[in-house]
Amino acid sequence: CRKFASGEGIEDQLATQPCTMYQTDEIDGILQAVSKAKDARNESIMTVLLELFSSASMMYSMRSKAGKPRIPGVIHQPHLTVFGTATPTHYYEAMSERMLTNGFFARMVIVDTGKRSAGQEPGLVDSMPDRLVETARWWGNYQPGEHRGNLLGFYPVPVIVPYSDQAKTIINDFRQSADREYAQAEDRKDEVAMTVWGRANENARKLALLYACSENHTQPEISVDAVRWASAFVEHQIQRMLYMANQYVSTNDFDAECKKALRYLIRSKHSGKEDWYPMPDWRLRRHMATSPSTYDNIIEALTKQKRILFQTIEGSTKPRKGWILL
Repeated sequence: CRKFASGEGIEDQLATQPCTMYQTDEIDGILQAVSKAKDARNESIMTVLLELFSSASMMYSMRSKAGKPRIPGVIHQPHLTVFGTATPTHYYEAMSERMLTNGFFARMVIVDTGKRSAGQEPGLVDSMPDRLVETARWWGNYQPGEHRGNLLGFYPVPVIVPYSDQAKTIINDFRQSADREYAQAEDRKDEVAMTVWGRANENARKLALLYACSENHTQPEISVDAVRWASAFVEHQIQRMLYMANQYVSTNDFDAECKKALRYLIRSKHSGKEDWYPMPDWRLRRHMATSPSTYDNIIEALTKQKRILFQTIEGSTKPRKGWILL
């Protein structure tokens, strides 16, 4: 499927096909609509996604419909994957503080693509390696479960994939490490870090399972390499998610403008250009591109928060004046 416009639409799709993947470009537009939702249609998207995640191993009760029997339908073990793409800045700017703390953010696996590589000519579909085609066909035909003769016709029964002994020890060590990070976040009352680290162990185990199934799809076993890769990936991902959320997610429009100014100062500081840092006031004004009164309010707020300071640095010919980070 390409896009979804409401939580009800997601429910109806899963009722027809309990295993569904949505592939949507510019997913920041959907997040923006949800974060600033003023109607029930957009608000229901986040509610349904959160409930589906928690109901993946059980039954999901659908909504009651007008004119329909009072007993709502159910979806057995719904499996929903949302694969979305967006530019990093727009993605994080589209999120709200509520998304960071209600578990929505922690349920995501966010991967930065890095610098764009050189292009290449696409190959023909017929030139795919036979191994890939055979593996894809095997997974397409794979249905662990039993036929019960009801309207659904099929009841999924998950297969248990074992850990190797050493892999079990390593993943338990990672769980304890994630618990320590959670405790530290709790001590400093960092709700965002708490929600993300609270899901770290679960996400690492899921990724280790994917690694095992990719390594040997017919007889998968979660190996040492699988858990080491998954643990390292999740730890790096969490650190990156927390950093980007701190840089871009804002409580309101004014807070977004303040963070925009701070990001520009950070980039200027690390640019290595002497005439860029301390940041001349005129350059910061030009970058912010806002009214003089709004700019003055931003500077006043950041100064009172002890985040920036106007400083004069003696130079070889003349002093350099501008804003610096504290």
